[in-house]
Amino acid sequence: MSRSASLTSLPILPDVVESAARQTCVSRAHHVDPEFNRPRGLSRAPKPLKDTLENKSAQNDDRCLIHTVEFDLVHGDTIVFVDMPNMPKDPRKQADCDNIAYRSHSFRVHSDKLLATGSAKFAQMLSPLSQSRIQLRRKVVNRLPRGVHYVLDLTPPSEGDELVFQMTELSLTPGIMAWWSSHKFHGVDRSLVSGHDDVCTCRRQAQTDGDEESRLTNKSSLQETSLGLSKSQSIPPTPNQLMQMKVDGDAGIYEPPPFRRIPDYCPIRHRNAIVRLVMLIQGRDVLLDSANRVWTLVALANILDCTSVVRDRVMKWIMHGSNTRFIEVLPEEALRIGFAIRNAHVTQCAFRILVNELAIHEAADDAAERNLTQTTVFGRRRGECGDELNNLIQHAARALVERVSSTKAQLQSPDLLQFWKIQEWSKLRRLEHLLAKGQGSAFHSALDKLRRFMRWLPMAVASKLGEAAQHAEDNHQTLWSTDVDRATYVLPKDFERLECIMTRLNLIQKLLCPFVWRDLGERCSWPLYLGPRLAGEPAGRPRFGNMLQELEDSLRQVIIAEPAAARTYEWMEFLDSGQVLAGIDGPTVKSPLIDLDRVDWQVKDALLPLTLSWVRHDIYPPLNLTRHLLLTLTMEEMKFLPLWAGGFDDGTGGVFESFVPPTDMGPSGPGPAYHTGRTVRSDAPSLCGTLIDEFSAVKLKDDTTDASVNFHDGASTTNEPGGATAARDMSGASESFTTHRADYEEARAAVPAEHQVSCSHEVMWMDESDSGWNDERQSAVMDFGSVVMDGFEFEGDDLERSLSDLSDSEGSMVVV
Repeated sequence: MSRSASLTSLPILPDVVESAARQTCVSRAHHVDPEFNRPRGLSRAPKPLKDTLENKSAQNDDRCLIHTVEFDLVHGDTIVFVDMPNMPKDPRKQADCDNIAYRSHSFRVHSDKLLATGSAKFAQMLSPLSQSRIQLRRKVVNRLPRGVHYVLDLTPPSEGDELVFQMTELSLTPGIMAWWSSHKFHGVDRSLVSGHDDVCTCRRQAQTDGDEESRLTNKSSLQETSLGLSKSQSIPPTPNQLMQMKVDGDAGIYEPPPFRRIPDYCPIRHRNAIVRLVMLIQGRDVLLDSANRVWTLVALANILDCTSVVRDRVMKWIMHGSNTRFIEVLPEEALRIGFAIRNAHVTQCAFRILVNELAIHEAADDAAERNLTQTTVFGRRRGECGDELNNLIQHAARALVERVSSTKAQLQSPDLLQFWKIQEWSKLRRLEHLLAKGQGSAFHSALDKLRRFMRWLPMAVASKLGEAAQHAEDNHQTLWSTDVDRATYVLPKDFERLECIMTRLNLIQKLLCPFVWRDLGERCSWPLYLGPRLAGEPAGRPRFGNMLQELEDSLRQVIIAEPAAARTYEWMEFLDSGQVLAGIDGPTVKSPLIDLDRVDWQVKDALLPLTLSWVRHDIYPPLNLTRHLLLTLTMEEMKFLPLWAGGFDDGTGGVFESFVPPTDMGPSGPGPAYHTGRTVRSDAPSLCGTLIDEFSAVKLKDDTTDASVNFHDGASTTNEPGGATAARDMSGASESFTTHRADYEEARAAVPAEHQVSCSHEVMWMDESDSGWNDERQSAVMDFGSVVMDGFEFEGDDLERSLSDLSDSEGSMVVV
């Protein structure tokens, strides 16, 4: 049985505070500010960038500029071609809001501005090899106008893998296509999101653009009236409206008008985005009036490796007023944009949301619940990040679940106070050790009371955690205000009251939300171990003062039964030293034995960082729509982001490794063998080495060297106590070789080979007075006038000097 399970099975002590009439636990957390987890600073909505007439005029100017780009960009040393697709039978299928069909473009730009972007794609296109190919394909060789040196064909490919790749990158997501309605649901400036697609049919419909959107508003008003709401109420709907629409199966207010139903990929949109991007590079201004245009421009700039051109304009678009909700409603798209333009603020905020949402899924008890669905636990429609970004999110989500699970286990552990290093707890541990050594009923009784008291000290914290988790869904005002925010982006069929969602979550999932942490902090602000039960506090809190008094009484019985214990040094800290020295009525147990008030504030100090872990710091923009998520990730989760986003991922993949081999004594060597840094390097024998190297590798002593059982690739070596390294055979036989062994005598008496017969041998016995050897340890050293071995010749003087270097330790000799 686990420790947490054993704790929960503990019986309620009889000495608890009981009220005459048990009251329902009504925590102060139930009366909270509906602005929970929202910044307290005064937030003022910025002024509209343009009024309705100015917005219409800007959109008309933008369409005109695309049609007449040849007359605007007429200077430069580079001609740019952008060809439109073949004209369909009905030209209106490639026409704008004014029914004007788009045509191919050719205009001039400055090549130095293209290269100034740092784009490798533009540099490759302007290279001589690419230029020769483009000019041949365009049939402009030796026919370029005066002052023109380069030709660029930026027309998208008509087939092949490159076309598939670009279509995939430029395709709009459902959330991007629906962001036009954010000016009604989120109060976003209309001039940022109300722009029409490049191919638009608004003027060919029975009603005008303004009438069409008014019709949609009128339809929503009728829907509100049918629900019993006043006509003055407007979009966004309230949680009650969404629940009624869910029952009725009605989602009329989310239906877009016909001209807003655009394809995810449009070749005209693709080509016009190329024209706009080149205009930005040349210093012209471009209107960003819709999420469709922003998404397409960012994706295209990423393909052409010039995202620095659009970075500032895109950030201005995202961070303006309520449009920051784009990050919270569409975090997958925001993360892709953040990575493309390399912006830390957008990337970190979107990453926090996605990691928190996935962590809640990963922490589910049922394996079926951990399978990803189209919506999150809280009803938000999921987007698509791509495999590479999903990998980062998954690693961070698992790290977050592990951290929160570890914190939960810590708070429920019976060793909680030991982990927090509470000083009075250490004192109780020492007392437990003394009582455990004692014999007799008095010791056993005192030990039982002490251990019961020690069980309930950490249980006071664990019980507060359980109460906070059990009543997390009782914070009605907080949950309702959060539901109001969720109603702005959750569809009726996916909407469910947050109060109902919280009841289905397990404890770890609840700890991934801020409600439990906030409630735990408020509950632990009450006295944990002292004082009467406060109003609103659950009845059943143990009276630790009474338990401590019983423990002191049992210790007095121990002293009476074993008076000698009071005279030992180990017991002095638990006794009243003044009375022991004065001899007044014998030794007396300190009262109180421990300072419960000190334990109380030490435990609260240790709890404070945890209970404030939900408070958001340094998160910008503030992310007010996702107040139901924790989002306070630590570096253990944020480290998976790239360096430019504040993480530790430097591109080597090391951030994903959980274990690094020890390298304190050296790096790993090449080859299949694994080296820990504590293994002596293995040197393979080579014919290129000198005979001196062979001598250096052999060292014989009278004692025996144990054989090694560690095998590595190549030759194996043994590290001798004297510091030498001896090469040995790879077999498992013993490596011992002494002067008293039979194999040594056989080696001395062996008949030399034929090629060794001609060699003159001279044995020199070293004088005992010169060498310092005794008679028993004298050894023979062969001195060669000239030794020839395997084709190598060595002079005797050189050999003698080498041998003298090897025989500087007592009792050692070298044999050849």
